[in-house]
Amino acid sequence: MQRFTIESEYTPYLEAIGFSVDPHFHAESAVRFILDPALGEGSVWVYAKTGHFFIQSMDFYFYEDVSFEYPQFDFISFGYYESLLYADEHEVSTSPYLLGYRSYTQAFKCVIPKQQAVRNHCIVLAPAYYEHHLRKAYPDEYEELLTALEQHCGLIHLPELALLLKQLTHFSGNGAAARLYYESKVAETLALIIDHNHKRGMQKAPLTDLDRDGLAAVLPFIENQCGNYRITLDQLAKLACMSPTKLKYTFKKSYNCTISEYISRIRMQKAKHALEHTQISIGELARNLGYKKTRSFSDYFYAHTGLLPSEYRKLAHGSISLHPQEVEFV
Repeated sequence: MQRFTIESEYTPYLEAIGFSVDPHFHAESAVRFILDPALGEGSVWVYAKTGHFFIQSMDFYFYEDVSFEYPQFDFISFGYYESLLYADEHEVSTSPYLLGYRSYTQAFKCVIPKQQAVRNHCIVLAPAYYEHHLRKAYPDEYEELLTALEQHCGLIHLPELALLLKQLTHFSGNGAAARLYYESKVAETLALIIDHNHKRGMQKAPLTDLDRDGLAAVLPFIENQCGNYRITLDQLAKLACMSPTKLKYTFKKSYNCTISEYISRIRMQKAKHALEHTQISIGELARNLGYKKTRSFSDYFYAHTGLLPSEYRKLAHGSISLHPQEVEFV
């Protein structure tokens, strides 16, 4: 089954809690699910640009408490919630509120108390949209754009976005009109978020405890694996539970250097220690530190210290001096 379609991401999980497709609703690229009258009242409406984004509107309640769990797909969403949100049997936030959310394909547990209305309007972006479409459409601004999206994951105070999301279901057009309308609303959402990010200043966004925990996991990994020239940003991002873009931004903000610069510093520290305390050959040392060619290691070491590795070793062992010998005139 193709991913990021209504059939793959909504139908099986809504049917599991008593919803079914409304046979009387007909619209291109949209589906309306209605709740079994024996279980509660209300509906869920979903519009899809397959593979790119969903627009969803929920308005329902159950007669009895309902708890369910489903595997989330990878996405970034922005939603206006007019009812309480419950997860893992705990209240997450009071209503109404704006919430940006980043999923990492983890299971989501939700408890909906009886008679508690579930009412929200959301834009849900697929990886194909924010990782590929936006990169192709805005190559020069892509990193800033993606960082802005991720900086807005959490509770948001942005009245203009709340108004936009509330208006999503007011449109009744179909076909090309619907495609143009909803694509424009997704683009407008991104524009509002980027503009808001500029105004508040990214540098003012504090690191969260989760960010710090992620960085704490990355540092020892780099120190232990710095001899592996195949260390990738994706590896480190998964370890930190962040996107690659957020990890680069967070790392630079915390340590005032890029990840590549940090890896190089660790390699140079290990190189100096080995040259000072062992007789390992320069070629073997280069390989141990992840350099494919000894010349590349020597060139970088020279750029970092002003000495070739062999010169540094001799200096460390007292075989040479950095200063010319003083000559005493008599």
